[in-house]
Amino acid sequence: MRARFTEPLAVRAFGSELFVRPSQIIFLVGVFATLVSLVLIVFFVRSRVPREEEAAEGEKELSAKPAPAKARSERRAGAKGAGTAAPPRESAWSIMREVTRENRFWVFIVFIFLLVLVKMIFQYNHSLYPLYMERIGFQEWTGRLYSINPAIIIFLVPVMTALTGRYNAYTVILIGSFVSAASVFFMGFGESIGLIVLFQITLSLGEALYSPRLYDYTATIAPKGREASYMAYSKAPMFFAKVGAGPITGILLARLCPAEGARNTELMWILVGASTMISPIALLLGRRWLDVEGRERRERAAAEARAGASAESSRPA
Repeated sequence: MRARFTEPLAVRAFGSELFVRPSQIIFLVGVFATLVSLVLIVFFVRSRVPREEEAAEGEKELSAKPAPAKARSERRAGAKGAGTAAPPRESAWSIMREVTRENRFWVFIVFIFLLVLVKMIFQYNHSLYPLYMERIGFQEWTGRLYSINPAIIIFLVPVMTALTGRYNAYTVILIGSFVSAASVFFMGFGESIGLIVLFQITLSLGEALYSPRLYDYTATIAPKGREASYMAYSKAPMFFAKVGAGPITGILLARLCPAEGARNTELMWILVGASTMISPIALLLGRRWLDVEGRERRERAAAEARAGASAESSRPA
């Protein structure tokens, strides 16, 4: 059975015999699924998304008070007579220029880049962890222990989202990033299956805390109508984490976990944990500036307090 799924497959095509490896089949399936998704989005989903003006008009009609039937019919007739031509869409370049002029955008960018080091843990889980398991003799456990993270995330994310929904998004992200960064230090205590399990469980707990609330923070800080642009930028940490994790993995393996010779894997994981802990510490230190939701709440409370004080002082004695 193992040979059937690991040996190359012989396929006849165009009068010749081609050999396809199982790894190539995985990539081909990914390409096919991506093409199917692209077709569905372009030809079936996108055409059904209402225009922004129509959606805004619908919100106005729902929020407005009920009008007489005659007035409503007159408005509809006037709207039909005015024409149905939609205004031209903004180009990607003009949207980018407008977004980058906003102060909130740069606050958001700083916040996003501070998360890069935490996101690198997941890249280490892809690149460093498998080779580490192989070199300490636990290669048969690699896939089993790696599956702990997705198994927990599937069930824990909805629960954590419901439990933390009433709390400030930045606070939950801060706690979750601390938990995720701290999880790596379990690996610094030694080479043990139990410690690896603790690492995966703690990492999953932190991810379940901060990952869904990242979207809440993004939606809160984004100006109205620019949520999609901010959501796209929120994916940047993962791409930068991929760029950094690759060469760092090679250096750590060569210096502290070589295939042959003396190893110091405890120091290797302590260095990884110390580097990732920079992110939550920086988020904590910059909270007053980066926590836009909390800052707005404090400003509203201060304004209400000032209004109450002025009203109290204006009362006749």
